[in-house]
Amino acid sequence: VATILARLCAAVDAKARAKAVASLVESVDASPSGDGDAAAKRHLAVLALGELGRRSDLSSLKPSPADALERALRSGDDEGAADEQRTAAAAALGQLVAGAPPAHLESLLKGLEEDPCPREYLLLLALKEVLVW
Repeated sequence: VATILARLCAAVDAKARAKAVASLVESVDASPSGDGDAAAKRHLAVLALGELGRRSDLSSLKPSPADALERALRSGDDEGAADEQRTAAAAALGQLVAGAPPAHLESLLKGLEEDPCPREYLLLLALKEVLVW
């Protein structure tokens, strides 16, 4: 479903794409609640941003999809988010970086250089996605 959503977003004009990305970012940033539908919507938004970022350069859009995915990586630190959600966010961030390496790769590598790096595994997973794509 995320792949289809990303392909549809990639096929529309820039203004409609920016509106769709803003909606996806809003869904990613939505605070997780006990509602399973909200969690599923957030998960779909994370996956769709990764797929779309791999297909299109989203670096110039505001709100920033990369920032939203970085926040999703940190969400488990204080909100008890599932490992699956953080892993999906890491993979999506890697896909987004693969779609526009000049805009995002340096930020990813700086995150890995932090000492200590509490999200090292997740950032390495994101880097793996960059290398795969």
